[in-house]
Amino acid sequence: MGSGKTTIGKALASQMDTSFMDMDDLIMAHAGLSIAKIFDVKGEEAFRQIERKVLKELESTSTGIVACGGGTPCFFDNMTWMNANGLTIYLKHSPKQLIRHLRGQIADRPILIGKSEEELLQFIETHLKERSTFYEQAQVVLEGGGALDKSVSELRDFLEGMRS
Repeated sequence: MGSGKTTIGKALASQMDTSFMDMDDLIMAHAGLSIAKIFDVKGEEAFRQIERKVLKELESTSTGIVACGGGTPCFFDNMTWMNANGLTIYLKHSPKQLIRHLRGQIADRPILIGKSEEELLQFIETHLKERSTFYEQAQVVLEGGGALDKSVSELRDFLEGMRS
């Protein structure tokens, strides 16, 4: 959350003239509910099942760039599946960098509403600690902190180098 998956993914897809898909959008289309509503009405387990189904359905779609949710790699065999079916990239940021990115988005993220800066930092640190073993399995780890244009350029150059 807040790493720039969607922003960087869209910019990269545009520069590379390929498609971009956001897993959250695909999940909402599949379920006919917002992500928050799925959690509220059906619970996390049902959300993770839908998420897994949507992820596996990507195998039959055309190639492109996919931004998955922050929890996607951490459940079932999702990370293993993603590594076997595409190139995985972890946009790695420190907790303080993530807070800076999330400041203007808190109202759009129900899980963050009402948290003080200290609570937000604790929340992010806890999630990163729990999830880092999955994230670190990505085939490419891009250290955050750079400008958006620099991150997109680095990824584009890397991906074009792989094509050669």
